[in-house]
Amino acid sequence: MKKPLIALTMDQSPATDSRIFSKGVGIYFITYDYIRHIEKVDCIPMMLPTLHDLSPIPAIVARIDGLLLTGGDDVDASAYGEAIIPGQWRIDAPRTGMEVALILEARRQKKPVYGICRGCQMLNVALGGTLYQDIPQQVEKAIQHHSSNKPQWHYHDVRIVQDTLLNRLLGQERLSVNSSHHQAIKELAPDLQVSASSSDGIIEGVEDNRFRFFLGVQWHPETMDDDSTSLALLNAFLSCCR
Repeated sequence: MKKPLIALTMDQSPATDSRIFSKGVGIYFITYDYIRHIEKVDCIPMMLPTLHDLSPIPAIVARIDGLLLTGGDDVDASAYGEAIIPGQWRIDAPRTGMEVALILEARRQKKPVYGICRGCQMLNVALGGTLYQDIPQQVEKAIQHHSSNKPQWHYHDVRIVQDTLLNRLLGQERLSVNSSHHQAIKELAPDLQVSASSSDGIIEGVEDNRFRFFLGVQWHPETMDDDSTSLALLNAFLSCCR
C-alpha cells in the first residue's frame, strides 16, 4: 500500500533574528518531534517552507494526502483585521498568508487537515475567526498556558465537548495536556465547532465535521508519546489520509 505523503509547514528564522542557531543566515526549520510523530504511523513527511509565490499551492495540495499545520511564531493579526498590540513576540506574516491559502485549498480539495498549537489558531483565522494576541493581557483570570522553562512542559486540564469528533476519537471528557502558547482563539470562525476548552474558557480544540478530518488542538500531541490520546489523534488523521 502506498505510504501517505503528509505536508508539514515550517517555522523560520530570518537572518536578522537573535536566535543563535541561525547565525545571521535565514533558515526554515521544523522540530524533531513532528518528524518522529509522522514516521510512527508509516507516513512520509514533506517539509513545506513558506512560499512568497502562492500560485503553486493548488498543485502542492493535489499531490499530498494530508496537511499538518505545526506550531511556531505568532499569527499576523492583520490576517483577521486587527492592529498588532505591543509586545516582544516574533510574528510570521508570510507564513500566515501562505497557511491561509493552504487551508482554504485543502478544504476545496477535501484533503485532511490537522492543526497543532499555532496550526489550530490558523484554522480559525483562515475561516474568518480572530485570536487573543496575548492571553495574559487580554483574558482576565486566565490560567497559565505558556511553558516558560521548556523542555519542561507546563500541563493543565481540558474539557472535551461531548458528541464531537475529538470526544469520539479520545473516548474521554477530560484530559491533561501540555501547553506552550500565549495566543488563542477569541471569536470562533462560523464553520468551526469548539471541541475542547480549559477551565478559564480558552478554546483548546476545534473541528468541522462536514469534512473527513478538519481538526485542531491547542496542545502538542507530537511530544506526548506516552499518552494514548496522542496516537489516537494521529491514527485518525492517518486513516483519512490513506
